[in-house]
Amino acid sequence: MFPLARRALGLSARGIQHTVTRQAHRKLEPDFHEKYGNLILLSGVTFGIGMWTYVSIWQTSQQPGSSRNASLHSAAGFVC
Repeated sequence: MFPLARRALGLSARGIQHTVTRQAHRKLEPDFHEKYGNLILLSGVTFGIGMWTYVSIWQTSQQPGSSRNASLHSAAGFVC
């Protein structure tokens, strides 16, 4: 067999052995993303919806002609 072909076959065999060894050493316990990924995703969605709702209500109360929080605007010198 030619030395180049022998080397190529040896490298591919070593790569396969390396992959098998790496997969065999996999941990049995789940990693951080497997344990907490969905919880973090849901808490982020909840936070985003909460902030969007809060800002939407706040902007609605700041519309001209709105009677909500009128005492605060009068005290600050704004005319409603």
